[in-house]
Amino acid sequence: MRAVIVRQFGGPEVLEVAEVPVPDPGPGQVRVRVAAASVNRIDVSTRNGALTQAGLLAPAAVVWLGWDVAGEVDVVGAAGAGVAAHEAVRGGGTFVALVAPFAPPPLRATRVIVSEVFADGARLAELSALVDAGRISPRVADSLPLAEVAQAHRRLVAGGTRGRLVLVP
Repeated sequence: MRAVIVRQFGGPEVLEVAEVPVPDPGPGQVRVRVAAASVNRIDVSTRNGALTQAGLLAPAAVVWLGWDVAGEVDVVGAAGAGVAAHEAVRGGGTFVALVAPFAPPPLRATRVIVSEVFADGARLAELSALVDAGRISPRVADSLPLAEVAQAHRRLVAGGTRGRLVLVP
C-alpha cells in the first residue's frame, strides 16, 4: 500500500510517498481502506516535528501522515484487553480526551486535556441528505493525487484556500 511518510522533520520536501506493507490491526484496532484524506494543520505539525517537540507524538524513525481520512473499515482486530491509552503515555506527556466524562486523572505527571466532541448522528444524517440533494456542498478547494502531497502542504501553509485540500490514492 502507499503511504505518506516522514523520515526527517522539515518542510514539504521531506514528504515521501512510499510503498509500505499493509498493516494488520492489533487487538481493539481497525484497519481503514482510505478513499481520500484531507491535509490539515495537524499534518503540518507532524511533518515539521512540532508534535514530537511538544510531547504529543512519540519520537520514531518514520512517521506516517493521515490524520483526517475517509474510507471503509476493511479489517477489525481481535477484541482484547490491553494497556489503557492513558497508561501508555510517557511520564510528563499529554493525553487528549474527546469527551469530558471519560477523561482520566493525570498519572505520572502527565497532562490531561479535554477537547469536547459531541456525536450527533441525526444532524449528521440531515447534513448528508442536504449534500446528496445538492442543497449544500462541502468546501473542497482542490482534489490532488497522493503524489502531489508536498504541493498540498505548500498550499495549506501559504493560506488563502477556501475549503479542504483533499488527497486521493
